[in-house]
Amino acid sequence: MSTSKPVEWVTALIQRFEDQLPIKCGELTNPMRSNLEQNKECLIALSRFKFSLVINGLTDILKTIDNTRFGGYDQEKNIYESYLIVLDAVEQCLANTKDLSTSRLDEAIYVNKLLPVVCKLLNVPGDGITVQQVRQLASN
Repeated sequence: MSTSKPVEWVTALIQRFEDQLPIKCGELTNPMRSNLEQNKECLIALSRFKFSLVINGLTDILKTIDNTRFGGYDQEKNIYESYLIVLDAVEQCLANTKDLSTSRLDEAIYVNKLLPVVCKLLNVPGDGITVQQVRQLASN
């Protein structure tokens, strides 16, 4: 088996996960939410074996969300909901590293890449409940 296949599979799963976020497809229906949750769980499980690929992909998704412009209340809601979903995945991936033989250097490199994106979320304007949840997850 080629060693590039797992990389392609992880990349495809990250892309599918991103495409299913509210920022890309709007408000989620129950089946859409279920599919998104399954993909998130798969990414979390894969992070045990391909930590750097998964955390790098999730960081890129956070950057994409950060670069999205607000276009009204619905778009703002979708942006914050997308943040919540991705930050939850990041938090669970990082929690998995305690059980892994991931090198501390690898972990530090990707956490340092993630840190500026997360720090921006701590200063997100607004006082809505979703904004507060984003800040809470970012502070973890």
